[in-house]
Amino acid sequence: MPSSKSLLDTTVLTAIMKEFAGVMPLKRAPTWRNTASSASPSSLVMKILCGLKAKEGHVTQIAAFDHLCSASGVLPLTDEIIVKAANVYAGLKRSGELISDGDILIGATALVHNLAAVTDKVGHPRRMAALSVEKWLRG
Repeated sequence: MPSSKSLLDTTVLTAIMKEFAGVMPLKRAPTWRNTASSASPSSLVMKILCGLKAKEGHVTQIAAFDHLCSASGVLPLTDEIIVKAANVYAGLKRSGELISDGDILIGATALVHNLAAVTDKVGHPRRMAALSVEKWLRG
């Protein structure tokens, strides 16, 4: 059963930031523009914010990113998500289909909150049983 809210991954969140700058249109723009329909995991926010802060002179991008996160919501990393991620990791490791820790954390966050994961890496998240995946990027 699809959820009414979606969890954005790095690629999609970056594309949204680029669309703010007029660079990259999304197939599902009306969906993310309704900011109540999307959220980001705190682990992803840290990754993007670290990248932005490492660049000089990106104050405007950081402000836009902060605004986007405030409007859409950031889901904290909880004990339940950590346990779910560890279980997903173990299953993928045993099956020889391991993916990055970041992708596992995003998937575990989506699973715990019963959210669809929005990504362009359709193959990776689909390795996680019961994870609903949406593709918003064109191509």
